[in-house]
Amino acid sequence: MYFSKLHLPSAFNGKFLFPVSAAVLWAFSACQVVAANNPSSARLQVETVARQAVNQAVHQQAKRQQWQDWQLRIALFVAQDVANYPRCATTPEAQLSGLSAQDFSRMKVNVRCTGALSWQTTVTVKPEILLPVVTARHGLPREHLLTAQDLVMKKQNIVAIRGGYETNIEKITGFSVKRRLREGQVVSLQHVDKPQVISRGQQVTLVASQQGIEARTQGEALQNGRAGGMIRVKNLSSDRIVLAQVVSAGLVKVVEATEE
Repeated sequence: MYFSKLHLPSAFNGKFLFPVSAAVLWAFSACQVVAANNPSSARLQVETVARQAVNQAVHQQAKRQQWQDWQLRIALFVAQDVANYPRCATTPEAQLSGLSAQDFSRMKVNVRCTGALSWQTTVTVKPEILLPVVTARHGLPREHLLTAQDLVMKKQNIVAIRGGYETNIEKITGFSVKRRLREGQVVSLQHVDKPQVISRGQQVTLVASQQGIEARTQGEALQNGRAGGMIRVKNLSSDRIVLAQVVSAGLVKVVEATEE
C-alpha cells in the first residue's frame, strides 16, 4: 500500500480524534519508502530503471567533462503494451544504447526482466541537458580575431547542438572566425581557426636543422600561413622551393625541399 500523504488532524472540539504514537508515524514513513523503491507495475519498473540508467550516464559525462551549473530533464517513451506485462519479481536490467561522448540525441534503454515471467522492451529517451556554453555576444565577420568581449556564456540544450560546443571562453579567444557568426550562435573549435600570421609574398626567416646544427636564411612565403600550418617558401639564397611549417609570425621551419 502506498500513502502519498499523511493527514493528521490536530484536534476536534478540543480533543484529539485519535492518539498518534511515534511507532505509527514510523510505520507510515516506512510504507512510503517501500512503495517508492518497489514500483507496483511493470511500466513503473521500466520507467524507474530507465531513468536511473540515463541519470547515471549523464552524471558520468558531466564529471568527465567537468560541467558546471547544468540541468537534466528526461522524457521517456515506453511502448503501450508494457502496461500488460507482469510485474518483474526482481529489479529489471537496464542497458543504454546509441550513446556517444557528446551525442545524447539517439539514446535508448533496453530493459529486460529475467525469471519465470521474462520480458524485454526498449525505451526511447529524449533528454534535455541545459549547460552554459560559449556563444557569440554579437554578429562576428569572417576572419575576425576573437576576444573575450566577443563571447558570452549562455545555457543551451546541448543535445540539440550540432557542430560541437565549448564550455570555456579562454579556449577559443585569439582564434580567427572561419565563417560569419550570428548573435547568440554557439561557438566551437569547428567555427574558428588559428589566426593567419604569415601573408603570401612576405619575407620570412627560414630555419633548417640537421644533426643538431641549425641554419637560418631569408625566404619568401608563397602562401598565407597559420601557426602550425604548412606553406611553400622560396629560399632567397638558393631559389629552391621548400615546404615549411609556420612557427610564428615571420618564422618558418623547413620540413622538406619540394623542387629546384
